[in-house]
Amino acid sequence: DRGHFYQLGAETTTLGRVPGSDVVVAHNAVSSQHLKIRIEPQENGELQYLMIDLASRNGTFVGSKATYRDDSSRVYRRALHDGDYLLLGETTLVFKCV
Repeated sequence: DRGHFYQLGAETTTLGRVPGSDVVVAHNAVSSQHLKIRIEPQENGELQYLMIDLASRNGTFVGSKATYRDDSSRVYRRALHDGDYLLLGETTLVFKCV
């Protein structure tokens, strides 16, 4: 799905290998229920996009284009920012606020 855009759901978007996920990433290195992105309002009124790994087998890596593949970029819970790169198995996604 190179070049494909996915719009996040109103509250929570799930990503995983199985049909029924909001975003299906059909690759064996991606867990059936890999991660979710939850939208949370902050005290200042802005929205925060929180990435939560769902105990995936191969983990989730998040960072800049230069660092997202590093072992130190493996995260279990992290606020996402515009331009963050996410690695799920061998699939790279870019988080964009539009």
